[in-house]
Amino acid sequence: MFKPKQHIQKGESFALWRLPYTKQVKAVVSNTIEYFTPNFLKQKNNGFAFVPFDVESTTPSCFLKGDIITDVNTDIKTTLADFYLLNDEIAIDTPKNYTNNVAKGIEEIKSGGLKKVVVARNTCWEAPKDFCPITFFNTLCEQYPEAMVTLVSIKNIGTWVGATPELLLNVTIENLTTVALAGTQLKDNSKWTEKESEEQLWVVRYIENILAEFEVKDLDIAARKSISSGNLEHLYTQIAFKKEGTENNNLASQLLYHLHPTPAVGGLEKNEAIKFIKANENFNRSYYSGFLGEVNNENAALYVNLRCMQITNNGLIGYAGAGITKDSIPEKELQETEDKLNNLKSLLK
Repeated sequence: MFKPKQHIQKGESFALWRLPYTKQVKAVVSNTIEYFTPNFLKQKNNGFAFVPFDVESTTPSCFLKGDIITDVNTDIKTTLADFYLLNDEIAIDTPKNYTNNVAKGIEEIKSGGLKKVVVARNTCWEAPKDFCPITFFNTLCEQYPEAMVTLVSIKNIGTWVGATPELLLNVTIENLTTVALAGTQLKDNSKWTEKESEEQLWVVRYIENILAEFEVKDLDIAARKSISSGNLEHLYTQIAFKKEGTENNNLASQLLYHLHPTPAVGGLEKNEAIKFIKANENFNRSYYSGFLGEVNNENAALYVNLRCMQITNNGLIGYAGAGITKDSIPEKELQETEDKLNNLKSLLK
């Protein structure tokens, strides 16, 4: 049984999730927190991965190893005391800092150092009176059927909740699947601009190049489409693949940290974009834009941790970013982050 209050009292960590287009809520409860490595994908483990944006930082890559619970009751009332909350003050970015960073990014791109860089920001909201994280999780499940919805509470790490639209890597016996997701606009806008189409095509090419390096020749690139996430739409291309003579979970373990961080959260060229992010962002991304998800025997469903919120003793910290290209306008990129943050903020009650 899944009972957050009792798990906290025992010092146990836990993760709760619902895969896209499903109704079943799953959970893992663990007494120990292991350090996640890609080898977990080929060792027939069961559990939940929770990995930061910067795997070289002091923020650890976590794996909650344990049996996956499939009869989870989320019709329960919880309080903030039933979760692991950080007391540390977290640096909060400002809109002015954000637009300044976007302007720096545009200049860096125009100078030839980058094609694209994803500049992120965070903000802090006061938790509503009697805020119940489980109720909020249920609300996200209702509002975002297309998303991977998660609630993770790990000892000495903290608590995060979110609904992400972006698959990083799905592993089955049949094949592997990833997506190229980039470009954001409000629903019902007339059409996608050249900036957004180009940005999304770069992600497709990035994935194709990685697969070519690993001599993956059997791949199926679906037609580009738009997908909805709340009041937003994104450009989305699904890519399924496998490699003859190599088991899919072995190939997944080799590819994982070549795919992460994707251009949708880092930029292009990858290493230069990450250097820019580390040098200029005024806060620690922590687990925002990292990845998380289920590892179940020979299968795995890993998603980029977007549209997420960190629950702390000092407030609710929301995170969002936007892809910057040579055609970006700082004020419009700031508005894009506001639109993404409002996806979560509008549901706080």
